[in-house]
Amino acid sequence: MTIMLGLAACAGARPVPPQPDLLSARAVNTPAFAGVQVCNRCHLANATVMRDPRGRDVSPIGEWQVSMMGLAARDPYFLAALAREHAARPQQAAFIDDLCLRCHAPVGHAAALAAGTPLRMQDVLASMAPPAELAREGVTCVGCHAAMPTGLGEPSSFNGKLTLRTDRVVFGLLQAPMLDAMRQMIQMSAEPGEHMGQSKLCGSCHTVEVPGLSGDTVLEQATYLEWRASGFSTERAKREPYAAECQQCHMPTVDDDGQPLAVAMSTRPLTAPVRTPYARHTLVGGSAYLLQQLAPFAGWLGAGVRSDELLAAAQRSTALLQQAATLELSWDGERVTVAVTNQTGHKLPTGYPTRRMWLHVQVQDGAGRVVFESGAHRNGKIDGVDDRGEPIVPDVAKLQAGGPPIIWQAVPVGADQRVTHLQLGVARFVKDNRILPRGWQTATADVRLAPIAVAPGSDHATPGRVTVWFATPRDAATVTVELLYQSIAPATIATYDPAANALAARFRTIVAAPPVPSVLTRNTLRLAQ
Repeated sequence: MTIMLGLAACAGARPVPPQPDLLSARAVNTPAFAGVQVCNRCHLANATVMRDPRGRDVSPIGEWQVSMMGLAARDPYFLAALAREHAARPQQAAFIDDLCLRCHAPVGHAAALAAGTPLRMQDVLASMAPPAELAREGVTCVGCHAAMPTGLGEPSSFNGKLTLRTDRVVFGLLQAPMLDAMRQMIQMSAEPGEHMGQSKLCGSCHTVEVPGLSGDTVLEQATYLEWRASGFSTERAKREPYAAECQQCHMPTVDDDGQPLAVAMSTRPLTAPVRTPYARHTLVGGSAYLLQQLAPFAGWLGAGVRSDELLAAAQRSTALLQQAATLELSWDGERVTVAVTNQTGHKLPTGYPTRRMWLHVQVQDGAGRVVFESGAHRNGKIDGVDDRGEPIVPDVAKLQAGGPPIIWQAVPVGADQRVTHLQLGVARFVKDNRILPRGWQTATADVRLAPIAVAPGSDHATPGRVTVWFATPRDAATVTVELLYQSIAPATIATYDPAANALAARFRTIVAAPPVPSVLTRNTLRLAQ
């Protein structure tokens, strides 16, 4: 399917001319870097190798290519946002590209710098030069495996400022890698590198600081720093029993049925040993909605992936989301208390600030009539909230009829104190009531991670668990509560004007279906009468 591409802005409602799909992936091989289409000679499943007991592809490249890491530079949301940053601050275009492409296209970014020509957005969209082709591959094999351990976890490495090897040597967790096949097939080698299994590798791109409007620095995304301040951190002198690296959740060692995997990592050599545990390169996250919406547009992506593969990746993301929290209900005869426990190693939700989570509470009487409701939604829009644009919904400890629902989110505003979606337009965060992870240590956490605008009487000071309550309505018989999540809210989607530029137009086409929230968990309580 042909959608629209290009950067030329359109005046008013002038239609955006149709353009070709994103350029197709090709094999790229430079003296410094091998592209994914080179690595797939051995790390893509064949008929028998790198498949689970039901025959499903669990190869590193087969699963990576439909992850948001593999699609990082083809993601229509990212491209539309990047075009909007350009339009808002054209004089800073080079800085914007450097900031954003360093994480979304690390190998292409490094290859372009080595060639003396910094990578630009238009290169990613249209150039056939090797750095641009490497860039379109997103966060590639060597984008992680060629990362040097030096400086990882330090502020100097944040914003994607890691150092990639350029001598065609990569790191892995095997202490004695089998090198002959790699050297013969693609003239590369491998060395042991324990940092491949450590969270600080992820921290380089999952800690994003942007220049604030007042000359300071705004911590826009801080998943790694949230993890480091939590009890899940493995970097503490005394580890908690539940401590875990990012990779242990986002690179599962079980198949989609929950069974442990024992699989070879490569089709060559034929004697490649079976590995168990086998860490899958699913790199699952919270973008189930976008992956699902991309499925009908698989051809536009130019990544050589199928619709069914994108839908399978969306299902894996949904399954991860459904492990993110638990929900408990209790009743003392006068009020119902809802307790949400964060099961992740970071704030919930985390990452890009447009993500949000809320409670949908519905109370029915014995005849099934609704006598109380909070957080109701239709077509992805929260009743009483999204019909008012983008209000800054206050944090609440008590739910009341006609009052605001509880929405967990981080809200950045611009100089006008209105919600902003520009990375370079953030003045400050005016709300951050996201649920802290278990074992949170305020004393060691970055001060910028402190909760903001939390409601009086709220128990956000209890790391990992938050409760809200409501008075029991008359005739209440059954309480049903859902914990809901959206990676992109309808109000965010609406800020992308399809007449502004072709990338916004494409994004709006792809997300035409409402962002119906994912149900993380639900619970029902029957009240004694």
